[in-house]
Amino acid sequence: MEIVSLRRAAARLIGKKLLQPGDSLSCRLTDQALAASLRIGADGGVGADHQLLQPDAAAPLNSHEGIYGRRPDVGAVVFSQQPWATALIKAPRAMPGLFDEQVRHLGSTIAKLDVSTLATGNNGFLLDDAVLCLGVTLERAVYNVELLEKCATAYLLATTTGTRPTCVPWVIRLIAGRRLRRDERYAADCHRQGRIPVFKSAY
Repeated sequence: MEIVSLRRAAARLIGKKLLQPGDSLSCRLTDQALAASLRIGADGGVGADHQLLQPDAAAPLNSHEGIYGRRPDVGAVVFSQQPWATALIKAPRAMPGLFDEQVRHLGSTIAKLDVSTLATGNNGFLLDDAVLCLGVTLERAVYNVELLEKCATAYLLATTTGTRPTCVPWVIRLIAGRRLRRDERYAADCHRQGRIPVFKSAY
């Protein structure tokens, strides 16, 4: 069932031009300490075969295995070259939390991926030539890919006009951040028990 959902998620993101050849996505498998991954083929379509992965905290940080091994709350991982979000890599500073929805689902900033930023519980990161989006479920990860692209578009368009975008008020960041961490604690418990987290509302 997870493999079918993974293919549907890939098709949705490809249709919105948010996945490019070489990009990949994965999700945890219920009742198994494994994850399944798909890679986008050279033709821009979903690869024919999926691969099973073992979470491993010793694996490279920029790998699916490494993410799952270090973040027990993560239920799905997407490495993508989506156009606007990838352009953030060349921005002079990390993208701050501009919208309450962004802070609620992606975290307070969109910064370079390293051990310390991954440990914050944020769900959006910049690599050398791609971006990384995480989610407590596959549905949330797909949503986060789309949300990051929307926020990056607004941020970059604003900065090109010479405007310095303002962050959401600190109290909103506090409340949204607490809700994100609460979801992640609940998801980590579910993943340990071999269950898919179920959330009552999107926000």
